[in-house]
Amino acid sequence: MDALKRFVLTLRLRNTKYTVVEQCAIFARMIDGTVVQGWATTLGSACCQHYWVEKDTVVYDVGRAYSTLFSPELGGLQVQLSTENPGEGTETIGFDEPISQRNRELFELYTQDPKAFWKQVKPFRNYKV
Repeated sequence: MDALKRFVLTLRLRNTKYTVVEQCAIFARMIDGTVVQGWATTLGSACCQHYWVEKDTVVYDVGRAYSTLFSPELGGLQVQLSTENPGEGTETIGFDEPISQRNRELFELYTQDPKAFWKQVKPFRNYKV
């Protein structure tokens, strides 16, 4: 079983309440990767703000892997990740604005003041990649 799958199964087993940014940050720390903010586009017509982890040239879509545990049909969607907004011709979909705003704030804190970010994230212990 790969590291990402073990990680999301552990999140589910422990019934954790991490945001997607916190999940990505924890996983990135475990594998020495980088959290990326961008856009996920499905079928070329709908997009949403998205966060994932990159290490070297490998992309780890933590949020999608986690949500697929609850809705397996999401695994069949073809998703393209990009750091650039797809722009015109795509419908922007997303979560409730408070959730999206919280994720943007957390990502900004993660990139600008990592020490403060890690002080507010609940510890995730006893996990090995």
